[in-house]
Amino acid sequence: FAIRIANCKLQGVTFNLHNRNKEKFTMGKINICVMLLATLLFGACAVSKESVRPEPSKESSYYYLMATEAEMAQDWEGALKNLGLAAKEDPDSLYLKTEMTRIYVKLNRTEEAVRTLEEVVRKTPDYEPALSLLAQMYSTQKDLQKAINIYEKLIKLDPQKIQSYIHLAYLYTVDNQFEKAVTILKAVIALDADNVMARYYLGKLYIGTKQYDLAITELQKTLELNPTLWDAYNMLGATYDSLEDTDKAISNYEEAVRLNPRNTDVKKRLSMLYLKKDR
Repeated sequence: FAIRIANCKLQGVTFNLHNRNKEKFTMGKINICVMLLATLLFGACAVSKESVRPEPSKESSYYYLMATEAEMAQDWEGALKNLGLAAKEDPDSLYLKTEMTRIYVKLNRTEEAVRTLEEVVRKTPDYEPALSLLAQMYSTQKDLQKAINIYEKLIKLDPQKIQSYIHLAYLYTVDNQFEKAVTILKAVIALDADNVMARYYLGKLYIGTKQYDLAITELQKTLELNPTLWDAYNMLGATYDSLEDTDKAISNYEEAVRLNPRNTDVKKRLSMLYLKKDR
């Protein structure tokens, strides 16, 4: 389907738009690779799990390609206009409506983005792309409980999608639900034992709850996986400082400074420890 559309566009196919006289559009200015990717993506919505319906019309496909070109040129108004025209030709497309919300965000039209996503989710409650975007929007607006509810649902819909777990753990932490955040991060590690961010955030959580031995274990594992993560050394330095192990605190702070020499806060803490040790 995508190749058929692409071939038609490249040959300057004639479309009948809104029952007007036929007009000929040459698509030579669109990058061929981008056009193929765009048509493949858009054509896929006809057979995705969003719905079982006929493939997009030629007119809808054309407007979608025009939106893609406008987005490449950072012409957000043009992209939104063409996505709107594509959605008018294909009003049942959840994909097009979800794509429109991305452009609303670019234009700082947050309320319209949220309203459109909520409409999509009302019609199709399990449509994951819209749910993911809506959760991000709620999180940005500090509507934590709504965002949490969606990420919990996303995990039920796709228990293997680690990104949803990470977002949910972050929201639990912001909402002071530390035990739930720990449980979620442990679930990530059960899925992927080498997930650096899960190990790192779990270590930070353990520091917050003063479970220093557990924090050290997770942060050391983090650094085994990614030795360049300067803040993990910083967190280890803070942990050893809390345990009054000055030598290990200094050693880790020094490594944090080596990796991130512009961080003045770490330098100040390191200087204080140098003074403490010289007394």
